Amino acid sequence: MEANRNLIGIDKNWKKDVFLIGLPLGIGFIVLSSLNNIFALGFPKFAFSFTDTARFLIINTVAPAGEEGFFRGFILYLFWGLLRLPFAIANTIQGIAFAVYHFFVYGLGLLAAFFAAFIFGIIAGFVAKKTNSQAGNLTGHHIINLFDSVSKLVVVA
Repeated sequence: MEANRNLIGIDKNWKKDVFLIGLPLGIGFIVLSSLNNIFALGFPKFAFSFTDTARFLIINTVAPAGEEGFFRGFILYLFWGLLRLPFAIANTIQGIAFAVYHFFVYGLGLLAAFFAAFIFGIIAGFVAKKTNSQAGNLTGHHIINLFDSVSKLVVVA
């Protein structure tokens, strides 16, 4: 039986995906980042004209939704669903693209951001394939970004 290669969105099982996949994925990355800095994704750089509130809202709403939609919803779908590449290759391509994006957003020289984003991207690709949904990935991504944002606020305050 061939896997479902439809465009990955939010399916009817989204509640299960949020609680059984998204929460453990997000919390797992937080725990890993506290154990070893190589899993710490960091905090993206924005122009100084952004207020702290705008930065917080972008990082915790727009960024996770846009990144999951683009990298897992579009890139993975393009290479696996439309071009019919094997899933392992398509997933690696989107994982590398996600990592390269984070490497540049978080600043050159942060190899840990590249590594952590690549690992998250690969895991998120498998989750998207298994569940045919973005709900778990969105939740995990939101948790990671929210934790990172709040921890930066606590350090600054």
